[in-house]
Amino acid sequence: GKVLGVVKAIDVVASMDKQMKKKKVMELATTELIVVHENDRTGKAIELMDEYAIDRLPVVDDKGNLLNIVSLTDLMEHYFIMMQNKSEMRGRGALTMKGPRTIRSFRAKRPDLHEFPIKNFSSHVIITATEKESINNVILDMKKFEIGSMIIVRGKKAVGIIQQETC
Repeated sequence: GKVLGVVKAIDVVASMDKQMKKKKVMELATTELIVVHENDRTGKAIELMDEYAIDRLPVVDDKGNLLNIVSLTDLMEHYFIMMQNKSEMRGRGALTMKGPRTIRSFRAKRPDLHEFPIKNFSSHVIITATEKESINNVILDMKKFEIGSMIIVRGKKAVGIIQQETC
């Protein structure tokens, strides 16, 4: 019943035996990827995340090439920024019940976050791994770049994803 410490992924890597450190990342990666296309609506991404209990989705183009990644955190940040901007507009007195800019007309034109293309909300993928890389190198890169997941690629195609929870 008493907390003794915290185990970090980097600690696990340091204690792994040589055989485990040499394993290829694809041995631990999730290979049945759920992806969204760049012009899919944000609502579809949220539905997929909910249905499959995941919090990150690779974003691909029409040819299936990896473009970037969208996370639940990305979507939440954008949503809260939108809500904050609306709140600031009301706070500055921009919206009144008189004149052409009424609260009613503002609400009627309020954008629905679920309808925006997902490409507007995704983070650019900068760090990827190839399927031949060792799990040791991938975990070290995730630690170095402070990222929670890494897309595994074959050429330009996403073939897997590894997350800290997987390691």
